Amino acid sequence: MFGFIISKVKKISWNPIFIGSFALIFLVLLCAFSAPNLFFGVLSWIQNAFVISISWFYVSLVFFFFCFCVYMAFGPYRKVRLGLTSRPKYTRFTWVAMLFSAGMGTGLLFSGVYEPLYHYFYPPVGTGDTPESLQLSFQLTFLHWGFSGWAIYTVMGLAFAYFSFCKSFPQRISSICYSTSNQNPVKGETSGRWGTAIDILSVTVILFGVATTLGRGAMQINSGLKELFGISYSQLSQSVIISVITLIATLSLLSGLDKGIRRLSELNILVCIFLLLFILFTGPTVFLLDSFVEYSGAYLQNLLGSMTWVHSLGSTEWRSQWTILYWAWWIAWAPFVGLFIAHISRGRTIQEFVLGSLLIPSLVSCIWFIAFGGTAIQYHLIGKMDLVSLLKTEYSMVVFEFLKHFPFTKLISVVTLFAVVIFFVTSSDSASYIVHHISDRTGKSPVFGKIYWALLEGVLAMVLIYFGGIESLQLLVIVVAFPFSLLLCFICYSFLKELRKDFT
Repeated sequence: MFGFIISKVKKISWNPIFIGSFALIFLVLLCAFSAPNLFFGVLSWIQNAFVISISWFYVSLVFFFFCFCVYMAFGPYRKVRLGLTSRPKYTRFTWVAMLFSAGMGTGLLFSGVYEPLYHYFYPPVGTGDTPESLQLSFQLTFLHWGFSGWAIYTVMGLAFAYFSFCKSFPQRISSICYSTSNQNPVKGETSGRWGTAIDILSVTVILFGVATTLGRGAMQINSGLKELFGISYSQLSQSVIISVITLIATLSLLSGLDKGIRRLSELNILVCIFLLLFILFTGPTVFLLDSFVEYSGAYLQNLLGSMTWVHSLGSTEWRSQWTILYWAWWIAWAPFVGLFIAHISRGRTIQEFVLGSLLIPSLVSCIWFIAFGGTAIQYHLIGKMDLVSLLKTEYSMVVFEFLKHFPFTKLISVVTLFAVVIFFVTSSDSASYIVHHISDRTGKSPVFGKIYWALLEGVLAMVLIYFGGIESLQLLVIVVAFPFSLLLCFICYSFLKELRKDFT
C-alpha cells in the first residue's frame, strides 16, 4: 500500500506553481505553529499600520470594478460570446445555482440574521435601535453583499472566460496577462517567472480565503450541533467538523463538475428557497414586503454614495471589522469564484455573463437579508425576540436562537444545519477544482492532485483556528488580499486591451 501511494505521488506534476504555493503555505503554517503570538502580532501590525490606512484604495477599487462591469454589460463588446460559436452548457437555473453556491458559501446563513441586527443596534454613525439605524443597517448589509462584491467576482470571471474560451489560452490567471507581453502562451506552460508568481499568489489567496470561510462554517455547524444535540462548542469539535466536511467535499470533487458539484449546488439552492419561503410566510410577511420595497429602493437611491463611503471620521476598528474585511474577503475569493463562474459560463455573451452574475445573486441576497434580518428586528420591536446579548459574544448561535421563535423549530434547524453543510461542501470542492486546474495542467494525476488540495484547505483552516481562532483567519485574509487587488487592476487593463485589439 505504501509503495502504491509513493508511485502515485511521483506522478503528481511537481511544477513551479505546485511547489511554490505549497512552500508558501507551508511557511505560513510553520510560522503559525512555531510562534503563533509573534506571527499574528506581525499580521496585526501590518493591518493597523498599512492596510487600514489605504481604506480609500479598497473602496475606490471596488467602485471601479462596478463601473467596469456596467461598461462591459452595455458597452460595445456586450454581444461578444464567450466561446464564439459555443452555446451554454448549463440551464440558467443550474448556472445561477452553481455560481450562487460557490460565491456565497456559508455567508448568507451565517450573516442573514446577524449582520442586519448588529448594524441596527451598533451602527457606525448615530444611535442604535432607531428608525434611522434600521435603514442604515440594511443599506450597509446590501453594500457588503450586493453589487460591489459580485462586481469583483464578475471582473475576474469575465476576463478568465474570454482568455480561456475565445483565445484558447491556458486556464490559469497568468494567462490574462499574456496580452501585455510578447510571449506566445502554450497549454501547460506559464508566462515565465512573472506568470508563475501570479499563479502561486492566486492559489495562495484562494486557499486562505476559503479556509476562512470553512472556519466560520465550522463554528456555525458546531453551534447548530450544540443546540440540537448537545455537542460541545470547542476547537476540537470544529476541527472534527472540518475533517468530516473536507472528506465529503473530496468525494464530491472526485465525482466531477457535472455530478457532485452541480447536483449539490442545485440541492443547495432548493433548500435555501424553502428556508426563505418559510421565514417569509411564517414571519411578519407584510412588514417584510414593505421593508424590501423601501430599503432596496433606498439602497439603489444611495448606491453611489454607499459604494464610495469610507467612514473617514469614524473608527478604523469598525472599517477593519466590516467594509475593509468584506472587500478583502471578496477579493480573496475572486480567483476561485471568478474562475469557477467562467468554467460554467462558456457560450454566454458578455452582457448575459455580467448581468446574470451581478444582478441575480445581489437581488437574492437583498431578499434573504430582508427576510431573516427584518424578521429579527421586527420581533425585537414587538418584544417577541431578544438576540442582542449574542451579537458580540456568541454570534454563530444567532441564527439557531432566531429559529426557536418559529413553528417546527427542530425540523427547520436541522434543514438550516444541512444547508450550512452543503454550502460548506460546495465551497470547498469548487475551490479545490479550480486550484487543481491552476496548479496542474499535465493531467498525470488528476485524482491525487484534487485530493491534495482539498485536504490542504481543511488542514489550513484547522491549524489557523487552533492557534489564532477565527480572528486570525480574518486578519490573514485582509493582508494577503492586498497584492491580489493590485493584480485585479492589471487584469482589467489586460482584458480591455485584448478586446480592443480583437474587435476594433
